[in-house]
Amino acid sequence: PVEVRGEVNTDAAGTYSVIYVARDASGNEASVTRVVRVLEPDTTPPVITGIVNGELTNRTITITWNEGTGILDEVRVETGHTVSQEGVHRLSVTDAAGNTTSLSFTLDLTPPSVVGVVTGSVYTESVTPTFSDTHGVASATLAKDGALAKAYVSGTPVTENGAYTLV
Repeated sequence: PVEVRGEVNTDAAGTYSVIYVARDASGNEASVTRVVRVLEPDTTPPVITGIVNGELTNRTITITWNEGTGILDEVRVETGHTVSQEGVHRLSVTDAAGNTTSLSFTLDLTPPSVVGVVTGSVYTESVTPTFSDTHGVASATLAKDGALAKAYVSGTPVTENGAYTLV
């Protein structure tokens, strides 16, 4: 028979010694000590860089993470993956301990369309530039005669003479 001395508490981090003692019928014995290390559970989720949750960006992005397996739009990808396809994307990264970080982002590489004016054209009457975008234009500025640009609202008539730049 083998006698076991010591216990391991798998719910508490620490180092435990367990001694196994074997005896034969003549009373001879031999023992072996086993050291068991119980680690704190890993509860730290993977860290994703290159994009933040909810971001709307107009650039191709390279996403990286510090550990785990990435799933982008239901397809497995490696860290350092470049995203260049427009649209809403969802990324989920899960590490070996089962911790997960998830985020979504929108990639919009198409510039807004501008109607009512043409680059380089000269007008002799007022114009009303309008712009639109599939993901909503966040802002635009209008500069007159090289002066500091001011916020511009789509559909506002431009009635004063001058050289204008709409950005």
